[in-house]
Amino acid sequence: MLSTKIGEMKVELARFMRETLQLVALDDYPAQVFLMESGDAGVDWQVAVDALYRCVESDLVKLYPCGDGMGQLSRVEYFERMSRSDPDANGTDNWESTKFWVGTYVVGTAKCVELLAAHGLLNQEVASILAKGLRQQAAVSPEMYPNRSFAGASDAISYANLLERCVEVAVKVSSDQQESARADGFSRALQRIFEDCGVPVGDGPIFQVSSI
Repeated sequence: MLSTKIGEMKVELARFMRETLQLVALDDYPAQVFLMESGDAGVDWQVAVDALYRCVESDLVKLYPCGDGMGQLSRVEYFERMSRSDPDANGTDNWESTKFWVGTYVVGTAKCVELLAAHGLLNQEVASILAKGLRQQAAVSPEMYPNRSFAGASDAISYANLLERCVEVAVKVSSDQQESARADGFSRALQRIFEDCGVPVGDGPIFQVSSI
């Protein structure tokens, strides 16, 4: 039943994946950003676990878990636990479940940024602001490195350069193609990435969530 529902939502899923990756490409978000609002909590949970796993396996996003012992879990162990952690559980009474959703942060990688830019879907304004901020931060506060994102100021500057190049690409592509064509192209490219990385999109779940 779950696989049928997900199969019927392919268009909605494609749009949701595109919009979610647009968000996490340029900022940190808790893992719950991968939860859809389809009206079916079980489907939303399943989609979030499997979509996030595919993105991690494909090096489109990185996870930054917070909480006792979470950083020591292997990738498979982490997602097995997430598939048993109800995202709708009350945070105060069920922290063991909710920490996987609100205590884990997701951030897009350079690969994610480049993929969006190649299809004219990168938020150009936000990317430009981020690049400027990284340059200023590296120049004014080099002592803050290393940090979670960069080993040193030079790495931050290199990433700012990448963002600026990607903005240029996104501007050109968005001016040459209609948004619908860019969105379709992105969805096809994303599907190929998942296939190449051994996590193709199918009807069955990767990690079956426990309440279904």
